Amino acid sequence: MSRLTFSANTHADRPDWWDEAVKCKFCPDLAARLEQATNRVAQLEQTVLEQEHRAQLDLMVPEVQRQRKEQEISEAAREKMRVRLEILEQELSDERATSHARSVEIDNLKLQLAHRTPLEQAIASLPPHFKDPLESHIAGDYSFNNFFCWH
Repeated sequence: MSRLTFSANTHADRPDWWDEAVKCKFCPDLAARLEQATNRVAQLEQTVLEQEHRAQLDLMVPEVQRQRKEQEISEAAREKMRVRLEILEQELSDERATSHARSVEIDNLKLQLAHRTPLEQAIASLPPHFKDPLESHIAGDYSFNNFFCWH
């Protein structure tokens, strides 16, 4: 469809329906053409907006994918560090327990090798709660209130 240019001075440039439309001031054909043109312009504007939006999304999608991948890598690294920390803490706890057990064993061996009097040997053979009643599971029985309540 070719474009028609209109000049205000000549009637030759006007299309055939122009004069009739001006005479009747309302031409159904002109109104239909105007509505079609308006709809077509709206469609074209929407198409252009959609294309621009798609172009923006096409630019954004790789960036979003890159950010998600970086985030996943970062989260995986943090999880790996957390697991490694748990393992190291467990190993340290195990080492402390082993070290404590070794030191107790060493102390027991030293006590067995040391020269003891018969009283020291008798005390060593007592159960732990008799050796230090304040640190035993029955320490509450030796409290001040219990002592005076029962005696």
